[in-house]
Amino acid sequence: MKTIQLTLVVLVVALGLSACATKPQICLADITHEYRLRLLPTFLEPVELLLQHDASGTTILSEFSYSGMGGYSPKRKAKPKVFAINEAQWSSFVKAFHKHAPWDIPEKQPYLSGLDGCSVVFEVREHKQQKKFYRWSPWSYKSEDRLVRAINEIIKLSPRKKLRSDWLMD
Repeated sequence: MKTIQLTLVVLVVALGLSACATKPQICLADITHEYRLRLLPTFLEPVELLLQHDASGTTILSEFSYSGMGGYSPKRKAKPKVFAINEAQWSSFVKAFHKHAPWDIPEKQPYLSGLDGCSVVFEVREHKQQKKFYRWSPWSYKSEDRLVRAINEIIKLSPRKKLRSDWLMD
């Protein structure tokens, strides 16, 4: 009986390790750049994108999905979809993102609610600089143009066409 249990444990561990080896990996302690975007539409399913770049040059995009609607206590589903971002994509993203450099944009806006729209939380961390933006449907306001363009750069990295077509903001 003990031999069967031990074999089962070894098999489970081996399967778990082989699954981890095929997914893009990043060292959390060495993250130099992190961008987290949460889109919480009032009556639709929310989405969260997390872009991380570490000191070794590894970049991954994690996409979290939620159950429920953004305006009604959505729950994050357990496992994200994880995509490797190559060096060319990363370089293109950094160049485009910094073209809109959101560092001088206020973190909060005075108009933070509405009946039907989308709450947006956008966190940016580059080396020692950090900012967390809270917005209500930012694409509805001309004054939010630079921030919307910076947000678009992360959405463009998603390999999922549906996500890009649903969320790219003009």
